[in-house]
Amino acid sequence: MIVRKLVKRIPVLRDVALFILIKFRRLKWLPYLWNVLNDALDVDFFILTQPNAGAPYFGPFLKSRQGGPRRHFYMQKTLEVACGPQSENRFIKILEIGSWAGGSAITFGKYINSQNGGRGLIVCVDAWEPYLRDIDTGKRSGPYKEMNLATNKNRILTLFLYNIKAAGLSNIVIPIKGFSKNVIPLLGEKFDYAFIDGSHYYEDVIQDIKMVIPLIKDGGVISGDDLEVQLNECDLPTLKEFEGQDCAIHPKTEMPFHPGVTRAAGEIFGEVSSWEGHWAMKKTANGWEKINLFFSEEDVVIPDHLK
Repeated sequence: MIVRKLVKRIPVLRDVALFILIKFRRLKWLPYLWNVLNDALDVDFFILTQPNAGAPYFGPFLKSRQGGPRRHFYMQKTLEVACGPQSENRFIKILEIGSWAGGSAITFGKYINSQNGGRGLIVCVDAWEPYLRDIDTGKRSGPYKEMNLATNKNRILTLFLYNIKAAGLSNIVIPIKGFSKNVIPLLGEKFDYAFIDGSHYYEDVIQDIKMVIPLIKDGGVISGDDLEVQLNECDLPTLKEFEGQDCAIHPKTEMPFHPGVTRAAGEIFGEVSSWEGHWAMKKTANGWEKINLFFSEEDVVIPDHLK
């Protein structure tokens, strides 16, 4: 009886601990305590003790929620461009580089099921292993230490598999565990849509884009995440200053930006279509063209699994 009551209270205790961490984040020992709690919790046990056990989880545990949730609306809209007229209802193939806990894969999967009659397939490529550099993991702020911890014992992969199953998408999602540079050359498929959200270091981003470009069908779309500042908006000294970092604070906007994404996307495409960090370009017979999306602010709806 005592154990059962304790298990029921674990989500509450964890939420209280998170509140204390946020409220008193200046106390140096609290982040370390939170890391220890995160590392000690078994993924399956954590999921079973959730108030919404059986539903996908995207919260602070294992840094499962990545990026702004509004971006997922734009992700669905650019996928809609790749799908073409809905009346065609043709089979759509999606390639995702960087999946983490499955938030974006579920966004794409729910669109396929609701708007394309379930006719589609999502190939998710992710190493689910540490990849962050010391320059980032040594920072006091940011999710980097927690993300490294999340890869221990395949914990984030376990959460990804749970989330995909809980969302009812196991039949259309194919996870491939490995680094993109090793996996992409083995893919003999052509894709209608690609979403690049793996490592954000310049060398990795530009490599992923270059390797994915030949796999996109004519009329298809290549897209990605975390483009807060475009190359034509960023001077060379700023890029040089933050070279080799995953994320930094832009000196003019005073907001986080990802210099590797800025440089790689700009060098390959020039100015791209972008909406709050989500970027995309459409492939044509003559090359690549920008995408125009037509919507009002009232149309922007966050998918249920991320609310």
